[in-house]
Amino acid sequence: MTWDRWKLALPRLTSPSAIAHGSLLSMMGALAYKGANALGFLLVARFRGVEDAGAFSLAITYVVGVSAASSGLDELLTRDIAAGTNDERPSLGSYIRLRFALSIAGYALVLVMARLLGYPRETAQAIRLVGLCIIIDSVVSTLQAALAGRNLFMPSTIANAAGAIVKVGGGLCVLAAGGTWAAVGLTWVAGSILTLSLTYRAVRPYAQVLDPTSKETISSILPLVSRALPFLGIGLLVTIEYQADVIILSATRGQSDVGVYGAATTVAFAFAALPQAFRAALYPRLAAYSHSDRSSFKELYRLSFLVLGLLAFPIAIGLYLTSRDAVVLLFGRSFEVSSSPLGILALCLVFMFLNVPTSRAILASGYARTHLAFVCISLTINIALNIGLTPYYGATASALCRFISSGVFFASNYVFASRRIVGFGAIRMLARPIVATVMMAIVVLFLGTAPILVRIGSGAVVYGIALVALRAVPPGTGERLKAFMLEAEVSAKGEGAS
Repeated sequence: MTWDRWKLALPRLTSPSAIAHGSLLSMMGALAYKGANALGFLLVARFRGVEDAGAFSLAITYVVGVSAASSGLDELLTRDIAAGTNDERPSLGSYIRLRFALSIAGYALVLVMARLLGYPRETAQAIRLVGLCIIIDSVVSTLQAALAGRNLFMPSTIANAAGAIVKVGGGLCVLAAGGTWAAVGLTWVAGSILTLSLTYRAVRPYAQVLDPTSKETISSILPLVSRALPFLGIGLLVTIEYQADVIILSATRGQSDVGVYGAATTVAFAFAALPQAFRAALYPRLAAYSHSDRSSFKELYRLSFLVLGLLAFPIAIGLYLTSRDAVVLLFGRSFEVSSSPLGILALCLVFMFLNVPTSRAILASGYARTHLAFVCISLTINIALNIGLTPYYGATASALCRFISSGVFFASNYVFASRRIVGFGAIRMLARPIVATVMMAIVVLFLGTAPILVRIGSGAVVYGIALVALRAVPPGTGERLKAFMLEAEVSAKGEGAS
């Protein structure tokens, strides 16, 4: 197989251990990006208070949301590269040009919305400046998707970490010196530019991403648009669903409630970096197996569901039980009211973790339109509930709406994947981990007056012991997962030779 059509003859990783660490590297990169936003919110909350924290949260919501709205294009790119789809496909440059155009349109839409919704002057300024990251981060995401398709995660991790250091370090200096919103916004833009520069530098030796001699025209990119429409639709609607609660909350309750909700989402969704990192490493392999080895596809799905379930339940229940202590520790007692929405959002983590293998299996198997239908159902429920409840019950209602819509989305994905794709129900494997989680919860509740770190540490120890005692992890699970990584490496070497 040749990769010249992609203009992306990237080398594969050369050691099984590096392949095995793909999820870890991806997690580190995701944590760097999301951690910068979370720490930025924490700094603004500490230095400026709830109102300005709400303004920053709203700006970041638009950046993350609009950037993710066209991320479906990256899903398609990663799938095609990983699966070896190269016949009559556009070059990487086509993907980047299309993503850039979509990001420009997204930023323009954000400016229009900021004006129509009549935000206060400082909030509007934060949205305008930090919103410039929409354009930069979108291009970065596409470049990193190409690297992920070839199992290259280290360059993205380094680039994201460097950008995060600039954002957080610069933001801290600006806020400590009493700087303006303009200075904070420019710091965030500078960090994104650095991430783009480093990512482009990693891709450039292998990809003619901005070849001035390219013969591609708008008409030659149209087939790409047609193929990408279901993926773009999924990315757009998922983004709307995950930002609708914040937008409706800001329009009906004001910045203070957005700040309260922002503290809850900052803590809860920091853990979402774990399944998202696993997804980045899992998706290319599922895409490859879906065309070549259905038996390995099903086994990898089963193992992924088990691993993510082992993580999801203790994290969700542990965070639910310590939600009040967590927000007070991180943001101070003025944010204690955030503990109620945080407790509800903590339970959403179970759905977010287990949605990774189900949704990736659906997309890798070519059922993007079915997945899009599930997203539409979830979005409709989310918006309808938010419109009906949020104006009266604020941030807690927003969290409850998210929980319900996430549950419906997971149930739809799980049932379809179980019946139409893999042919078995994987959730039964999680019975023993759930029992172990109950044992952990009892200990955490018993230590209710102890410091939060003592409760968390004790709960983790009890959960680990319970897993061993209950034999919740089937023998050989780790070896089988490692075998998939080794097999991927052998396959990669075979592709390179051909």
